Amino acid sequence: MPIILVELVKSDLGLSDTEFGLLQGLAFSICYSFFTVILAQYADHYSRTRIIALSIFIWSASTLLCGFAESYASFFAARMGIGLGQALLSPAVYSLLASSYPRAYLGKVTACYASGAFIGNAVILVAGGILADLSIQSPYLLFPGIGSFTTWRLGFVIAGSLGIAYALIFLIFSKDTPHIPTIGKGTKVSLTEVLKFLSQHRHTMSCYIIGFSLSSMAMFTLIVWGPAYFIRVHRMDQAAVGFMLACMYVSANFSGVLLSGWLVDRLHTRGVNSAPFLIAAGAALATSLCLIPFVMAEELIPAAVTFFLAAHFSSYPISPAATANQLLAPVRMRARIYATFLCINNLTAMSIGVALVGLFNDLLFKSPHAVGTSLALTAGSSALAAAAVLYLGRGYYVRTVSVREQLSD
Repeated sequence: MPIILVELVKSDLGLSDTEFGLLQGLAFSICYSFFTVILAQYADHYSRTRIIALSIFIWSASTLLCGFAESYASFFAARMGIGLGQALLSPAVYSLLASSYPRAYLGKVTACYASGAFIGNAVILVAGGILADLSIQSPYLLFPGIGSFTTWRLGFVIAGSLGIAYALIFLIFSKDTPHIPTIGKGTKVSLTEVLKFLSQHRHTMSCYIIGFSLSSMAMFTLIVWGPAYFIRVHRMDQAAVGFMLACMYVSANFSGVLLSGWLVDRLHTRGVNSAPFLIAAGAALATSLCLIPFVMAEELIPAAVTFFLAAHFSSYPISPAATANQLLAPVRMRARIYATFLCINNLTAMSIGVALVGLFNDLLFKSPHAVGTSLALTAGSSALAAAAVLYLGRGYYVRTVSVREQLSD
């Protein structure tokens, strides 16, 4: 929600681009990263559907609190709460999916799950854009018995309330799949064993974590700062930007996630065991190349087309990253190993990548209208680095998966 309301949030709370970047990135990722690692062990041993319901409830309640935040500190704290809630989600979801579907379908299944985030983001962009325009026309809403309420805050209140209701519905109607023990005869794996596994396969895990984290930096940078670019540089109103980017993200990111998942499964059936790394590397390279004409574009249509292509390719690594984890990690380690990846991934992508654009605007270029150059510089360089790391790491990945599959579960 803050990404489309960027100018209103900045104006109301008196923020610079750097402070907004920290609010959108660091506030979320610091809690997300820290608690993902700590709490992931519960997804390896307890009911994952209950963990998912709790996750939705916590981040929805925190979203609701964003609507009542009156200062930078209180908004920052509420964003941290969203990070805490979402820290529980992905390890539990991916562990549940891997226990519920065979290898041949993992790419498509994880792609379907991941694509839901882009659909939700598109809804938020459209609703947020309309709310932003309404906020300009009527900055305050009057409620009998309550008083005035800043219009842009209404989006957080509605989104948070709907999320809380959905968490309760999910808890009542969802069903879990039993954990399947896969290491020896025991059903629990200690942290020491997890660390031993990571150490034994350190080359593979280093390339996996660093490569996919850098690719995520490119994607999150485009998502977070895209609205500000079109509003500032091309002088579009918030509603138009929200609608345009919603269409872009649904078509570009949604198709990218689904297509990459299909390609991973397709290549696996043809014996290309390095498929997750190979597809992600190619997509990262394509992302960086698309950002060259983007930063050079002066007119809206060329800028929008190249941004669309960059957004499309930047979303490819999501499904391969999840699929690779499910094939790399033993079942009883899967959630904690993926949590380790998510910890570094979000610290890199959200804390560093998103904040860098604001820092470049404020300190290097000294202009908020340089957001396009800052965006392209950050996303393009991280995508190019990701392509190199993932391509070079594909051999390590194949060897680790081969060793893992030879072990008796």
